[in-house]
Amino acid sequence: GANLDVAGTRFSAALIMISFLVNKNKATISNRLICCYLLAYIILGVIGNMIARTTSVGLIISILYLLFVFKPLEMTAKQSSFKVLKYAMVIFAVMTPIVIYLYNTNDQIHGLLRFAFEGFFNLAETGTYSVASTQKLATMYVFPDSLKTWIIGDGYFVNPRYTDPYYIGRITQGYYMGTDVGYLRFIFYFGLVGLLAFSSFMCYVCHCCIKGLPDYKYLFILVLISGFVIWLKVATDVFLVFALMICVANMQESESDEIISFSKEI
Repeated sequence: GANLDVAGTRFSAALIMISFLVNKNKATISNRLICCYLLAYIILGVIGNMIARTTSVGLIISILYLLFVFKPLEMTAKQSSFKVLKYAMVIFAVMTPIVIYLYNTNDQIHGLLRFAFEGFFNLAETGTYSVASTQKLATMYVFPDSLKTWIIGDGYFVNPRYTDPYYIGRITQGYYMGTDVGYLRFIFYFGLVGLLAFSSFMCYVCHCCIKGLPDYKYLFILVLISGFVIWLKVATDVFLVFALMICVANMQESESDEIISFSKEI
């Protein structure tokens, strides 16, 4: 879980969590903690994209969320939102020259930054926003050619040439049917029936988290949205995030039950 799109999915969830916590606690949070959150957000956004550009999904969703809840154009110096924006601008102003210096002096950082923000470099240098992985992904939209596959899939998630000695179908490079598009891989694996069931499961898990931790409702909704968006690119999921939150909710519920039981005994 520490490389490529799997890591990018976790980074996306972490970025969304940070943005939500900063907004939720902006009125009571200490200046030191604001700086820690924002510094972690920037570092995770940059390094996360160096590892997997799937991190950009969480980065974009979290920025849109912050813009929506903070309403920068309506801020005043007396608002707690302005305090967060002020520290964000200071940290960004300090980090930018450091990143620029490393980009121009360190070959490894130079390469990693160009990979992480390839689209923006291409936009600045050629006038066109383009990413090699996205262009390659555009060639992977291969749809099932039989009704049976559409409904229940073929049962192959990875390339069967390596996993099924009895496979006699068409041999393709990479994943089964040569596609890495998340939704298509799910359809080829267990069809629209399985995709609907799996999607419903993710929505139900999100509902369980909201029921257990209602104060974090919008956090879980944003994480769920990021998962569905990521499926447009790759077949991975954010269930581990929800699983952890379900454990937290259950722990809090158990503690509450113990307190109520103890109070009745007294």
